[in-house]
Amino acid sequence: MTPGDDSRATILGMRDFRKLIAWQKAHALALAAHRLVIQSGMPAIASPTKGQLLRAVASIPANIAEGCGKRTDGEFARYLDIALGSLKEVENHLIFAHDMHWLDATSHAVLDEDIGEVRRVLFAFARSVRQRAECSHASKRTGREEGGVAGSEG
Repeated sequence: MTPGDDSRATILGMRDFRKLIAWQKAHALALAAHRLVIQSGMPAIASPTKGQLLRAVASIPANIAEGCGKRTDGEFARYLDIALGSLKEVENHLIFAHDMHWLDATSHAVLDEDIGEVRRVLFAFARSVRQRAECSHASKRTGREEGGVAGSEG
């Protein structure tokens, strides 16, 4: 890439993750989960699960943000997929905490609803970014082929 290049990779690298609805919803989920889990008064025996849950929920918006700094849509999509995996991990830990009676039904229901909303938005966004990556990859491949033909004629 040249310094003045205005390609998708340059634009993508400058994306403000705070403007993404997927990040906003994931961030709100992380805040809500931290508040509810801390307020729940989980027993000491639940500390490992609590720690894993809080790390996993914080990693969802963090992976979206980190992906925004990547150079290509393909790389960005990979980080969105990681965020989706972390969301599943959070869902699992919440079910476990609820089933162990460390988290009340109301708190679990609130977080479960938030998880569903984040999943819908993040999945749709990841699909869109993956499609852009595939289109970009196909157009680069086509451009190279055409460039090669044009170069051989001159």
